[in-house]
Amino acid sequence: MVVADPHPSRVGLRPEGETMRRKIPRVLAAIATATLGLAVYAGVSAATSSPKRFYACMSKSTHLVTNVTTASSLKCGSDHLVVSWNSVGPQGPAGHAGPQGVPGTPGSQGPKGDTGPAGPPGAAAAGQSCAQGQFVTGFDASGNIKCGLPSASLVASTYDPTDPGYTWGSYSGYGLMPGATFTLYAPGVLSSGLVASDGTIGESFPGLPCNAGSGPFHVESTTSYGVPISSNVVYSPCG
Repeated sequence: MVVADPHPSRVGLRPEGETMRRKIPRVLAAIATATLGLAVYAGVSAATSSPKRFYACMSKSTHLVTNVTTASSLKCGSDHLVVSWNSVGPQGPAGHAGPQGVPGTPGSQGPKGDTGPAGPPGAAAAGQSCAQGQFVTGFDASGNIKCGLPSASLVASTYDPTDPGYTWGSYSGYGLMPGATFTLYAPGVLSSGLVASDGTIGESFPGLPCNAGSGPFHVESTTSYGVPISSNVVYSPCG
């Protein structure tokens, strides 16, 4: 299809059928005076999926471009040159890098991680152990183990209840083996029970009678490391 353009364009023109060296000044003039006509055809081509090549007739005297078409078989009069151009030019050079973006806001803190496994003993503590019946209670400045008995307590007292004329005594303890038996003596076995799951015996009252020969009174049990423990001995305050 041949299209007559009353406002011809001359951007990117290339003469067909003549030596380029002879026509360079004319082609440059056509490029300098390009107008709306070529812009219309370039816009039409840009809307297609692939580039197109256009052909037109350019006056040798006025350099006006007419008869723009995509048909390569275009014929022009003897006073015109056949010129052509692509709808899409060559790719330009890469642009300059843009400025650094603004840093994003800090993310929220993640959940706390699991506790890691215990590390191996230090060089100084390797191969060390406590004597039988003792346990590691810490380390000294050189990394050597410190041994001792675990912290535990079992206490008997002469607590007087609200009515001291009838009963007396109390006992308590901590650092004991959970579930171990504790036994009350006054002086023979009075009663027994089990240590609580937290290793304690809360303050309790055996209800020892006054003026009935009860005493001396004490309590026996086992520490959390399996060592027997006995409380102090107390006597009836009511004689």
